[in-house]
Amino acid sequence: MDIVYQLLSAANQVRPLFSRAIIQSAIIESYLPNVARAGCHLSRIQSALHVSSVDELRTIDVKKLVEMRSLHRVIDDGEFFRKDWHEYFNHNPSSRTEKESASLKLVPPRRSSRSRSRLRELRSTSGAPTPLIPNLQALNSLQPLIIGDCCSDSMLWSSPISTWTGPAVVRRLKACIQSLNKANNLLRAFEISSCTPDEELPERLFELVNDARVAWPAEIIARNAKRERGGHNVWRYVFDQEGPSRGVPHHEADLIYLFDNVPLPKIKSTPSPSTTDECCYDCSFDDVDDEETDIERRSWGLTSEEEWETYIVDQFSYARVRDTIQEKWIAFANGEAPWNEDKVFVFGPEGETGERSKSIFEGRRRRQLWEEVFEPLGMQLVQKVGVELSRGPS
Repeated sequence: MDIVYQLLSAANQVRPLFSRAIIQSAIIESYLPNVARAGCHLSRIQSALHVSSVDELRTIDVKKLVEMRSLHRVIDDGEFFRKDWHEYFNHNPSSRTEKESASLKLVPPRRSSRSRSRLRELRSTSGAPTPLIPNLQALNSLQPLIIGDCCSDSMLWSSPISTWTGPAVVRRLKACIQSLNKANNLLRAFEISSCTPDEELPERLFELVNDARVAWPAEIIARNAKRERGGHNVWRYVFDQEGPSRGVPHHEADLIYLFDNVPLPKIKSTPSPSTTDECCYDCSFDDVDDEETDIERRSWGLTSEEEWETYIVDQFSYARVRDTIQEKWIAFANGEAPWNEDKVFVFGPEGETGERSKSIFEGRRRRQLWEEVFEPLGMQLVQKVGVELSRGPS
């Protein structure tokens, strides 16, 4: 969210704070308070903290302020954002045409001596020129972007979402949308009704919240960013790999693989009857759409019933996704094109990595549903539905 807002700031057009950006799960607030509403909100916060002035508010411990979830990250005060920032959250923007975007004057990238040394090193080791990002920086600070989402980002709000009941969800959605026809279309699309069994409802709500708050906004931002950049310098990915710390996909899984900062459980491995040595893996794979690889599955010491219910990541799958995401992110940070712009890069499930066609992306995400159900509602209303459901029924 912070990265998206910085990209859309007025200051970023005048003096960019960074040369490129990676947006991992674009959780946003498309509707932000103006100065008057923010002032009322601040008064309520001061009352809760028992302070009566801004000077007293400045003495409050930072940790205490951070814990107040009602605080907005930014205010629409007419100064911070650029004038057309709302267009980034519009599924049918009309601000800048493709012809206007293509006519932007481009300036060559400015590289530090460390970046130049790194690129020379890569060229010397590979024996071939390293492909660089074309038209790296445009006049209006149009930084190159990597943007994507996780298949289970909504697990971030799993506790409140799991407390909903079918009838309560139906009532809340109809109250939010205020159109019986549109509300019913949304409910039917995600197979939710007053009669949905309690054991099936959370999974369907996770899908709805995930699409409304993260997946669809990420797609809209990626689409508008690419349009604004003349069809270039935006790389799309999807992260569907299971989280090693829980055995299921979740919101923080991509960070665990990127920074490699969560230790894996100890492996309880049973050697193959035919060999006594530790199994060696062939790490040479071609990243093609029809990739099929046999991977040994190792138990993490669970019972047979637990293994049936939960897929656990083996060391090979973990290492492959970890090494790939680190390689791509570091290459992008050094000014290289991480993968083909016309492709979508996939991470997971079960250790799968590589460039995939746009048709594969259609199967990974519910793009057709977004066009048929979300677009008639609009980003602001879809976001409102997602936020309401993610807060729980209370």
